Amino acid sequence: MIKNIKKTMILLFILSFFNPMGGTLVIPALPFIAKDFHLSSSQSSWIFIGYEVMLIVGAVVYGRLAQAFKLRTLLYGCILLTTMGGLLALFSSNLLLLILARVIQGIALGAPIPLSMLIINEYFPKEERKKGLTYIALAISLGTGLSPIIGGVTTSLFGWKSTFIVIASMVILLPFVKYIPDNKVEKGKIPYLAISLLTVTFLFLLYGIHGHILFLGISILTLIIFVSINNTQNSLINFKTLKNKIVITVGTLNFLLMLTINSLFFLTPIYLEDLNHLSSIEIGFILFPGAILSVLSIKLIEVCSSKFGSFTFLSLSIVILFIGLFVLLLSIGHSVLYTSVAFLFIYVGFAAVQSELSNFSSVHLPQNLMSEGIGISNLFFFMGATFGPALTGIFLDEKFIISNKIITFSNYHIGIMGMGLIVLVMFFIVMLVIRRKDKRQGNIHYHA
Repeated sequence: MIKNIKKTMILLFILSFFNPMGGTLVIPALPFIAKDFHLSSSQSSWIFIGYEVMLIVGAVVYGRLAQAFKLRTLLYGCILLTTMGGLLALFSSNLLLLILARVIQGIALGAPIPLSMLIINEYFPKEERKKGLTYIALAISLGTGLSPIIGGVTTSLFGWKSTFIVIASMVILLPFVKYIPDNKVEKGKIPYLAISLLTVTFLFLLYGIHGHILFLGISILTLIIFVSINNTQNSLINFKTLKNKIVITVGTLNFLLMLTINSLFFLTPIYLEDLNHLSSIEIGFILFPGAILSVLSIKLIEVCSSKFGSFTFLSLSIVILFIGLFVLLLSIGHSVLYTSVAFLFIYVGFAAVQSELSNFSSVHLPQNLMSEGIGISNLFFFMGATFGPALTGIFLDEKFIISNKIITFSNYHIGIMGMGLIVLVMFFIVMLVIRRKDKRQGNIHYHA
């Protein structure tokens, strides 16, 4: 059992914060890296993609590794590898070394979120689990939202290499890993071939959607091989878990949520620089109030979740997120004050949805599916986080703008409208799949 839940929770919060920060922190730095290394947009995007692909793999791998290794050992390795990757990126003299550094960081930072959720669900007292998952969701929200701000400020003041110093600072957490519970390990083989095939599948798939049909075909082939060899006792992913409707519903909602949010944080700085001619620091100040509000709203999110139940609270949170996107759509090319107001809604809506999805899984998944179910949910989560910016980048390459005295319409507008449609799909999934069993107590019944 955990001796000091408060200290353990603080450590898990900070570790989980570093996970999304490791990805989105470098987004404001990409144009400067491309300039220094003379890279095209597609080449520089792999600095982001290389990291995110390893998060996808880590989402399912670390749950399995936690059965074979001590949790403390895994987190010590996570911190040390993250620091090593940051230092390698700091001294990289070419693109290959920089991508290698990012892959190392992705391997390492794929650990905090799945391991944090595992620790909370298996080692926290039942009455503390909901609060713990709420804090992890807030850490993810803050890491996603604050990272472009931190990255923009550090890049503007100290150059793009400073972003990797920020990531490497994770080393200061080493002395605090002692607060992680000591777990029993099981003997068993690690499916290294399956892990390799899954990694190659996503790498080639992302390369393929940039227009390289051959690599798209190879990714399909490696996926088929992965599925065929995975159907064994020593499988990496238990596909039977996907038959559980709670797992697939929460996974789908996580995918759509992160597809929207990471696309949004990729697109917003671009259009603010392009249409409003703002610097990275100025863009950071526009987003900052929303990030702070999401921190201040954590207690309110926890109270409302308990009071209203999953169905009502998820529906309300998605509506808040949609309102934010609608205000943002109207603000494009106009006063940045409206943009800042829009992100007040977006940050709070994102934190609330992510928190409730984690809680819903914790409450309604049977214990024998908890670890695998959370792993699958995280897999969908990181897939959305990866594919969002990749697809948005391809979409923004084809720039167009229609402007007259009545209206200005560009691919920025279409991008935000597309995100709004995704959020509406999320709303209808919640309406169609999740039902309230007891309105007064907020108990949710999941209908088959």
